[in-house]
Amino acid sequence: MIRHQVLLVDDCLEDRVTYRRFLEKDSNLHYQIREATCAETALEQCDQQFPDTIVLDYLLPDADGLEFLAELKQQFPERSPSVILLTGQGNEAVALQARQLGVQAFLVKGELTAPLFREAVHHALSLSVNKAAETLSQTG
Repeated sequence: MIRHQVLLVDDCLEDRVTYRRFLEKDSNLHYQIREATCAETALEQCDQQFPDTIVLDYLLPDADGLEFLAELKQQFPERSPSVILLTGQGNEAVALQARQLGVQAFLVKGELTAPLFREAVHHALSLSVNKAAETLSQTG
């Protein structure tokens, strides 16, 4: 059984519990879920075991989501995980910047449902798998 590596990065325990519950009730895929409450811890987790997908809160105690993504690209230039960015409110400028940094989905927490969240994760994972396959074919 394939277990997709998902890193939940959010300083709100209640939100992390919700995301975890959404994924645990997914009947189509299986996950190994890890959690971080700040950018620094998330980067350390990426160093230990790089995730397939990162579910990232835009506002973290030590960085915003865009700063985290920039640091992730700097520390791991050869890796490009799929990223889902979550925010408390929609902001077109942030969404545009996030897309330019490679974010696959930009979701507003207040509008989040389990099916929407799982669909975003499935899409992000399929992109991650395709990227990995392309990288293997280029190096092989």
